[in-house]
Amino acid sequence: EGVVLRAARRGAWVVATGSVRGTFRASELQLLGQPEAAGRAPAPPRPPPVEVTAAAPRPRLELNVRGLRLREALAQVERQLDGALLGGLHQFTILHGTGEGVLRHGIHQYLERRRDVVGFALAAPQAGGAGKTVVRLA
Repeated sequence: EGVVLRAARRGAWVVATGSVRGTFRASELQLLGQPEAAGRAPAPPRPPPVEVTAAAPRPRLELNVRGLRLREALAQVERQLDGALLGGLHQFTILHGTGEGVLRHGIHQYLERRRDVVGFALAAPQAGGAGKTVVRLA
């Protein structure tokens, strides 16, 4: 169970479940009901609580985004992070390939802005090197 915090882009919603936040499509959410007031003064309107359904993203140990455009790859990385946080996964890798470095650079910029990402680095040379990023979560 969680609480809708705000609308995200393309019909998605940002939901807080305890101390974890995630972005979900409306089809992945189920309305539970309005919060009840127990004889208190009227509070400002709060978003309704929701439950994340089984359609929530399942995290992978390795996310392959090779061949995607940056926008598509970032959407998959965002869903992977949400699923990893909800699923208790603390580390995973992103296989972005080497190419001209557009995916690697864009994904690294995105990961720098995420507060739930503790750190990230390129994989060891024998594990993928510049074509793979290892992501560590809180």
